[in-house]
Amino acid sequence: METLSESYHPRSDVPEITCRVNDAMMMTAPATVAGVLEHVPPDVRRVYITGKEPGGGGIVNVRRWAQACGDSWAPQGDQYVSLAQPRLTYRHKLTGRVVYVLRAAPWFGDDATPAVAAGAWEALEESLSRAWNFRKGRAGEWRPVRLYGTPATTGRLLLERQWAETGRVFEPLPADVQQLIRDTSSQGRFELGPAAETGAPGGLWVYDAAFMYASCSAELPTGPVHHDHGHEVERYVRGRYRVQFMAPRSWHHIGMLGVRDEPGGPLSYPVDSSRWHETWADGCEVQLALEYGWKVRAVERLLWPERSARPLDTWARRLVKAREAVSVLEGSDVLEPVAKAMRFALRAILVQTIGALTGTPRKVTRTAPLEAVESLPDGAGVLELPSVQGGEWTWTEAAPPAFESMQHPEWSAHTWAKARSRLLSDTHGAGALRVPPGELYALALDSIAVTAPVPEWTDRGRIGEFRLTQRKRGPVPPAATLRDYYAMTGEPA
Repeated sequence: METLSESYHPRSDVPEITCRVNDAMMMTAPATVAGVLEHVPPDVRRVYITGKEPGGGGIVNVRRWAQACGDSWAPQGDQYVSLAQPRLTYRHKLTGRVVYVLRAAPWFGDDATPAVAAGAWEALEESLSRAWNFRKGRAGEWRPVRLYGTPATTGRLLLERQWAETGRVFEPLPADVQQLIRDTSSQGRFELGPAAETGAPGGLWVYDAAFMYASCSAELPTGPVHHDHGHEVERYVRGRYRVQFMAPRSWHHIGMLGVRDEPGGPLSYPVDSSRWHETWADGCEVQLALEYGWKVRAVERLLWPERSARPLDTWARRLVKAREAVSVLEGSDVLEPVAKAMRFALRAILVQTIGALTGTPRKVTRTAPLEAVESLPDGAGVLELPSVQGGEWTWTEAAPPAFESMQHPEWSAHTWAKARSRLLSDTHGAGALRVPPGELYALALDSIAVTAPVPEWTDRGRIGEFRLTQRKRGPVPPAATLRDYYAMTGEPA
């Protein structure tokens, strides 16, 4: 890692410390993207902006920041300007040199400084290289791992590399089945519990399932899919079901199966026992509901009868191995920020890669001069309607997804469903359904906030197991939205 002093940029608004790792540079945001492009060293291909979003916050300011690239550079290719994860590419008009500008936050969080981000980047490459060279390949050679533009891209390339080691190929499902799964699946469960209505005088205990998606990505469905309108729930076959369901009359806890009032809308979890509801759910969710006495009847099925070929098992285990190596850096005031950034990055690789396997279209930001009204889109594929920003027409449209061979929404859907099921009840005696409903304050993807401690949920060091991670001292006020809950400060347990 190389640190460049302020004297390296005597005429720019580049911050005083800029850190290099291989062909990547970490830096805090200058006033415009031109401050990056005009002074970046010639052997740098990627620049990661640390801290909050550049431009002063807000999508309009970010787009204005990204458009101000100076006279020598021009945007190239499929730009995507967003707050969370922008994808910016610029080409030098004279030399043809290309530089990518991205945020470091998707990798390391908003708090990482350039030095911390660079240190974590270098250590992460070493940790992943050790995990992916555990047996040193077929020929025994050491093949180092290099990080790519985003965590999702890195994760998919690592997955491709792992499959290539054994010559494995997983054919995508038919396009209509893929789209059916995309349209009817959802990610983690985010919901306020009954205790959020009254508050928690004694405070909150927050239990988190460490690296949960790694434990939920085992034995994913593979092979041909059978699509029918059968009514039987196959206990030992991976599947997705369109079901009609109803809570038992004696039910006094939170809901188990999520429904949408409109396509793409948020999930709600009905608990009434007076009417039937309909939704798509994974087999593990249906089985859990049946175990708790819910009435469930299938009306449509997607079944994978073949034994799983375990497409993500080894990949997930190697990420776990890389995560375990981070413990070497913990306990030091100097190295702990790097360890924290590495943990964040490994979780990002895991979560974002599984999300990217859905194969949803990429988002692309387009612009046009104000006078070029004829070039505005007619509505097809438009995700954000044209508006005037920074003196230009700006809009967002859909582009074909990257990694066409890795469009496997069935894997994403199954992983997400397992996580939702384990949030309710896991195999180690934990989960929201093991807590009195009046003590549930919030459920958020892989964490549960409760108003009283659960001593038996202890940290035994196993991936995906709930353990106490945070304490929010009381009194905790009621929360009307999840935003209110996230705004509450806490301390490590």
